[in-house]
Amino acid sequence: MSPLAAPILGAALLLVASGVSKVARPSGAVIALHGLGISRRAPAAAVAVGLGECAVGGAAVVAGGRWLDGALALMYAGFAVVLTVLLRRGVSSCGCTANDQTPPSESHLVLVSAIAAAAAGAAIARPVTGIGDLLQGHPGAPQVVMLASAMLTAWCAWAVITLLPALRPRQVR
Repeated sequence: MSPLAAPILGAALLLVASGVSKVARPSGAVIALHGLGISRRAPAAAVAVGLGECAVGGAAVVAGGRWLDGALALMYAGFAVVLTVLLRRGVSSCGCTANDQTPPSESHLVLVSAIAAAAAGAAIARPVTGIGDLLQGHPGAPQVVMLASAMLTAWCAWAVITLLPALRPRQVR
């Protein structure tokens, strides 16, 4: 089992959640695509991106392997480029969630860049083999802990994207 299994599986779960949100409610992604200068067929493009995220993330969770780790790395590296452009242009939505008001943020950029690097490292050095291999046979304590860690990683990443930008420091009087 790869030492990167929990963060990579968490990143794949996050990708699926983001993809489902784009398919269900693409308006945030449409705003981001407009910010990138893609206005023609933006709703269809947003749904297509969401379906691609579901496909790659789902395959990475189920099957894993070098090629899917590489695909995760490329997708998250692409997201880093998109976030950089959106931040520079002051676009109001990153497009990652079903919420139109989830702005791109520096913490989000750091997160997707770190995921891209981890997935690239896994693809090159020690591929993550998906949840099927992780749970083969009777799941024991290490597998349960790894699965829980992957789910917690996905939730924490979602919180960085959706909750952290909304936090405002209190003013000191």
